[in-house]
Amino acid sequence: MKLPTPQREHRRWGRADYFDKRHKDIFLKIAQLNPSDVLYDLGCGNASLLIYATKKRKLKHAVGFENMPSRVRTANKKIKEAGLKDRIEIKDDFYDADFSEANVIFDMMLEGKEDFKKLYSNKLKKGTRVIKHNLPLIGYLPDNVVFPFYMIRYPFKKARTKDQWAREVMKDPKATIGDLWYELYYY
Repeated sequence: MKLPTPQREHRRWGRADYFDKRHKDIFLKIAQLNPSDVLYDLGCGNASLLIYATKKRKLKHAVGFENMPSRVRTANKKIKEAGLKDRIEIKDDFYDADFSEANVIFDMMLEGKEDFKKLYSNKLKKGTRVIKHNLPLIGYLPDNVVFPFYMIRYPFKKARTKDQWAREVMKDPKATIGDLWYELYYY
């Protein structure tokens, strides 16, 4: 029996390379992409989100970062097949990248203390929208939440307390940090 495409894709490439259409549409809604925006995708996998966003929002330029050679080859092949080689480029390491051109950054990566400093000290311009998936930027107040996506504009606003952060992330005035971690763990 042949599996439907999403399941084959998931089994072949792993979860990081597959967003269903519903999630891609939620991403587009929260990112508020315009044709003049430049989208950066950190850990772009097979570039499916870049291709979808570039087509739907008529982006003139998008950049994916991927350090796994097999995924880079697949991404470049899919970009070429979609006729978007002149509008989407794939680079390898985002840790030393210059983010000054980006208006929107999609970041699905888990974060450690050093990751945050290294990633977001790379010349972000004021107003850059960072979109996180599944896990909000820890300790910083989101500007918009369309679960499971979190949008935060640069410069980031640090929460005064853990509970304030939880209330903002969950959009619940009674939420505590325990409620948030429970929700995130079981999502």
